[in-house]
Amino acid sequence: MACLGWRATELTSEVGYPAYFGPDDPAVERLEEFLAEFQSGLQVLVVFSCDGSSLCERVYDEGALRFVGRLQASIDRIAHVSRTRSVLDAPIVVAPLTARSVATRGSESQWTFSEDWRELAKRSPQEPLLRGILVSDDARAGGILVELRSLESGPLRAAVHEILDLAGTHERELGSEIFVAGDPVWSVLADDDLDADSRNLTLLMFVVILGVLWFCFRDPWWTVFPVVCVAALTVAVHGVIAAAGLPMTTILAALPPLLVVISVTSSIHLLTALTQDLREPRAAALQGAADRVGTACLWAAITTAVGFASFLWSDLASFRHFGMAAIAGLGMAFACTFALLPALIAVGPRAGSGARLAKEPVRQIEAALELVRARPRLIAVSGTALLCLMIAGAPRLYYSVDFGDQSFVLRSVRFIEANLGSPMTTELSVTLPPGDRIYEARALEVLAELEEWFEREPTTDRVWSFLDFLGEASRVERGDPPGDRPRTHRPEEYLQKTAASKMPLVVSYADVSSYWSEERIDAGGVVEWRDRARVSARRSWLDPSEQVPYVQRLRAFVAGVNARVGPEGIVVALEGGLELAALAEERIRTTQIRSFTSAFVWVSMILLWILRRRPGLAMAAVLANVLPVAALLGVMGWAGIGVDPANTMVAAVLLGIVVDDTLHVALGIESRGGPAEPGAVPEAIRSVGPALFISSACLALGFAVLMFSRWGGLVSFGLLASAGIGLALAADLLLLPAVLLLATTARRRP
Repeated sequence: MACLGWRATELTSEVGYPAYFGPDDPAVERLEEFLAEFQSGLQVLVVFSCDGSSLCERVYDEGALRFVGRLQASIDRIAHVSRTRSVLDAPIVVAPLTARSVATRGSESQWTFSEDWRELAKRSPQEPLLRGILVSDDARAGGILVELRSLESGPLRAAVHEILDLAGTHERELGSEIFVAGDPVWSVLADDDLDADSRNLTLLMFVVILGVLWFCFRDPWWTVFPVVCVAALTVAVHGVIAAAGLPMTTILAALPPLLVVISVTSSIHLLTALTQDLREPRAAALQGAADRVGTACLWAAITTAVGFASFLWSDLASFRHFGMAAIAGLGMAFACTFALLPALIAVGPRAGSGARLAKEPVRQIEAALELVRARPRLIAVSGTALLCLMIAGAPRLYYSVDFGDQSFVLRSVRFIEANLGSPMTTELSVTLPPGDRIYEARALEVLAELEEWFEREPTTDRVWSFLDFLGEASRVERGDPPGDRPRTHRPEEYLQKTAASKMPLVVSYADVSSYWSEERIDAGGVVEWRDRARVSARRSWLDPSEQVPYVQRLRAFVAGVNARVGPEGIVVALEGGLELAALAEERIRTTQIRSFTSAFVWVSMILLWILRRRPGLAMAAVLANVLPVAALLGVMGWAGIGVDPANTMVAAVLLGIVVDDTLHVALGIESRGGPAEPGAVPEAIRSVGPALFISSACLALGFAVLMFSRWGGLVSFGLLASAGIGLALAADLLLLPAVLLLATTARRRP
């Protein structure tokens, strides 16, 4: 245990796409290649407003520009930042092949303003390459676009924290809040919240467990010893994770609080059984209690482990790591309950001498039995009908990510949408066959078709591709003023015919390499070029109900384009963060279905094998175990609670947890001769019922602690898990006995 505790200090935390998908996942590698090819990095947008600031009224005021210069220079010094761009150094085209910037930076990160900087700065809100990205239409808000070097977790986390710290420091100078947005920011903040929640909620769960144990047993030692075992387990689990070389991700961070509340349930069963033999010598009492509940607790640990093991088949590495660590933790939890806890009780001074079982759990069990005996048919029919009605909501489930309405993430998104434009992007790549060039008519037609589709989408703010650089070059060549919107319609015939001659103007733009890539291919002495283009659509933040239809429409459109242009050797593909987000959604859905299905199959097989001599009891136990969990999924659908990376685990986890109570009840009935034996069902309920009531209360209250999380997904997990525990307890203490009593009565009739 000490060795594992020492290894726990070596635990590392990782964020970002590699941590979630796995560093070797093809989707992550494809994203890295896409960003590298188009000389782009993960983007972070730092945005501020002059409203309420004493420094400026417009972004092009001298006070605002000097403020931007100081903030941008500070961000540039961050090790993981590859480049930044703001109104200060963004190129403003003043003539063909001639671009100027408001200021230039020297070696000391000092900015030197151009002679005509006032005129250039005032032109910035009309410049197509700046408008809505680095400066708002009314010039009251501005931003700094920051690109990070790679997806690597450590540098990414450090860079985001440094950017956030710099924003906080410069807020005092500006006099108003600075907002920071982008995928790296959201992943790091979510991980930070979960890291803090993992610690704080685990401690709060310890308090809850202490309260439940004290209320039920009224003995200080029986209250403290199980918590000591759970604390040792928590340290050991972290050590196992570190020893296995698994990174602590946002998914794995949710495991310690779950294990804390799950692992204490077997201790409750042991202590409840021990209250029946307090007059016996301590060693004999411990042996007798272990004999009575040990088998059921062992099978309960196995079935719970099976529930967590269902994540081993997930396509997401973070879920697989979660399942592996949970299995190890549950094995250690069983060992702590039947090795460490008895040892502490055996050597503890007067441990358990004043213990007594609280009367309230016994009263509740007697009340449940009385209700079942009085109205078995009503309970069986109405309970089954109610659960089936709940299950009917399952088809309404949808995927979402809930950061919380007041989170910095959503406040940043809303501020950017209100002041600059849409902060999200959709990326497409167009790969041309070797020898075809990007400025040829067919390539331009494909780019135009893609842009036109995005223009028809109501959530699209603006679209950029190589076609827009070509159109801008044509405008500059003619000497026309900047247009109200960048070119997004199909290119005119004259532009197609003269595109090649405009390439010197196009390549003069600083950002064209982010939208056009060319590769020289030498095949047997024949030199050809392979061109690729990027289409980037800025769009608004989509609600969960809008995201899935949007991706479905986009994929259907891309498939249709590929069907037409594929024979010509042209390939269009979805790229960037949305591609990974869509893939994550699919894999989360697959994980939920696969984990629940596999957990159901294995748990049912274990129940059927354990109760193989009582097939009727086995089938009733399976239904009593599965129906409440399936009903919980239906409740999510009816209530509009989205499936996210946290609560996608709730079904399989609960299936593994609630089967514990079913096992204790079923094995108690089986040991008394089966449900057909007179008095077997009520006697079994009276025997194991108090422990079930206490452990379920502990589980429900423990999971309810998760509702204090700052992450919406963990809040919904806690709410759903608590509700699921209540449903499962009602099924085990009401529905299952009612069904068995009805079946027994029917068999006894002549």
